[in-house]
Amino acid sequence: MFAQGIIQFTPSSALQFLPMAFELGEALARLGRRWSKRVEIFHNPDIDPVRAGVPTGGLVLIRPDGHIAFRSPSNNARALAALDRHLSSYLIPEA
Repeated sequence: MFAQGIIQFTPSSALQFLPMAFELGEALARLGRRWSKRVEIFHNPDIDPVRAGVPTGGLVLIRPDGHIAFRSPSNNARALAALDRHLSSYLIPEA
């Protein structure tokens, strides 16, 4: 397990590491609004990106049981689209 006891899980949690350009920040905000009932998106500086498997930063989705459900070594527009596709493969967004 990755982070049980460190993060209070809602349905799922997405962690974003590394600063993002303004336009990606807006894309991340849109993704957060689309999945707001299912996923909490945030940056937690106390989480070690190396331990999360993204030593140079990226995106990580943590399941409610603490296991990693999705990981991307980057946090660009393609990574956000891949995260959205991943979530859409088994969840229905509350838009």
